[in-house]
Amino acid sequence: MNRHAYLATGHVIALMKALSKVNVNIHGRENIPDGSLIFVVNHFTRIETFLLPYHIYYLTHRPVWSLAHPDMFSGAFGQLLEAGGAFSTSAPHRDRVIVKSLLTGEANWIIFPEGCMVK
Repeated sequence: MNRHAYLATGHVIALMKALSKVNVNIHGRENIPDGSLIFVVNHFTRIETFLLPYHIYYLTHRPVWSLAHPDMFSGAFGQLLEAGGAFSTSAPHRDRVIVKSLLTGEANWIIFPEGCMVK
């Protein structure tokens, strides 16, 4: 993972947030423990893969990586996802990266257990 690219992606998201005037409220910050974490999240759109790591990073001050559908890794958006810490669900090294990053404290993770968007 390229830390500089990860942080630059965060700046891009912060700019998008400021321009869109979106107001995100996070409740229960005091319930987030220290140490390696896996955040389990429902999908309502595909944008969670891109935006939630940014918000959780600013709560935990640790990189947050996520899994995403392989179809999302094409073109410029796919490169932005990779720079932001997203991994394809079909990546052959996926499980090793997840376990290693959790054990070393390198990153927290977001997973979407239903595997698809919930509507």
